[in-house]
Amino acid sequence: MTELYFAEPPLKEVSFSIQFDPIPNFHLGYIGTVWNLFKDNYPIVEHADEIQPVVEKFGVMQREKPKLQFLESAPMPRLIFMSKDGQHLIQLQKDRFIFNWRQQNGGKYPRYRNIKKLILDELNTFLTFLSDNDLNQPDFNQVETTYVNFIDANKYAAHEVFEDIIHESRYSPSLCLETFAIQLKHLIKNEDSNIGRLYTSINKANLLRDGSSVYELKFVARSHPLGNSLDGITKVMDIFRSTINDSFNAITTSDMHDHWNKG
Repeated sequence: MTELYFAEPPLKEVSFSIQFDPIPNFHLGYIGTVWNLFKDNYPIVEHADEIQPVVEKFGVMQREKPKLQFLESAPMPRLIFMSKDGQHLIQLQKDRFIFNWRQQNGGKYPRYRNIKKLILDELNTFLTFLSDNDLNQPDFNQVETTYVNFIDANKYAAHEVFEDIIHESRYSPSLCLETFAIQLKHLIKNEDSNIGRLYTSINKANLLRDGSSVYELKFVARSHPLGNSLDGITKVMDIFRSTINDSFNAITTSDMHDHWNKG
């Protein structure tokens, strides 16, 4: 079976997040040492608030009541290591390792196989650091992949881009579609078992930088790793890549596929 492929997708950002249980004794004192491992390729450092842990659950769930929490220690920041051109980022916190690619200055998406190799290389660097400092290896509990696409809404009507969207010509010519939002949630199955979910959203909005109108087509896939190992993580990443590509193909029109050079 030929792998679905778009030579020129409208991708603006991809993110691969690997979540794990907080590593005991991984404290602020290690932060500068970690950056030393990456600073040659990621010389810019920023920090931000931690991202809260998310784990996909299945079955009947009871809503948990809010709980008052007392912190035993000061919260650790989320560190962001950025390449000089701003295209590649590593984000690190006590329970997550995230790798991002962002389109900058018209740069082309470097393809999934190259991104996967890079994130695994960088993750292995972090795992080696933990081992060298007698810290526990992560107990992986969630893998998350995000693809964000921007499509020119000034150039294309919604029905020209997306399947099953109401044709704008059915409305009065005195009306101009200003905004809309669509959200979908799918279960992701592997060998007839539910392993995660795919969240799809379409929004029409204006970019802050110049006010131009775009359709934002966003996919977020989350799943438990298929085993507590790098192999278990890469299996899920590969499933996500195929699932998102298939969903992108299903939700967009054949005319746009030609524009994006579908292979």
